[in-house]
Amino acid sequence: MTKEMPVYISHKKVRALEIRSIGAYRASATDKDGLEREIVFADPAFPRIWVPSNMFVRYVPMPGDYYVVYEDGYQSFSPRKAFLEGYIQARPESVLMEQLVELSEFAGIEPPPSLIEQVGRIAREAYVTINSLKHQLENLQREKADPNQS
Repeated sequence: MTKEMPVYISHKKVRALEIRSIGAYRASATDKDGLEREIVFADPAFPRIWVPSNMFVRYVPMPGDYYVVYEDGYQSFSPRKAFLEGYIQARPESVLMEQLVELSEFAGIEPPPSLIEQVGRIAREAYVTINSLKHQLENLQREKADPNQS
């Protein structure tokens, strides 16, 4: 009988972007192998980046996969299916609330309930506005791709 490995559930917080395309290699003065590769993101609000060639040793991402940055700065790629099964996107109000708590703990004060309520309201309004703008941008991109589709 073979003993099974223990099961773990992830609770890490990461920053991640969906990959639209992976470009060619170019020479790099900073990478020890002397090469880096271009990553273009699906969200046009984020500029392309160049990553060290050694990031591709364990896994070569495909469009739709995710570029992931952990809290300690470690960068990696995650296959789309594994990423979507392992993570859910944090809502803006929870991120802002977490930052407010961290700032309060650092300052050694308790934030007043009115400030907590105000931060939550502003974050929810920003979330709605950002999603609306995102849908408008997606519609414009579809119209640009197919001008006869109105």
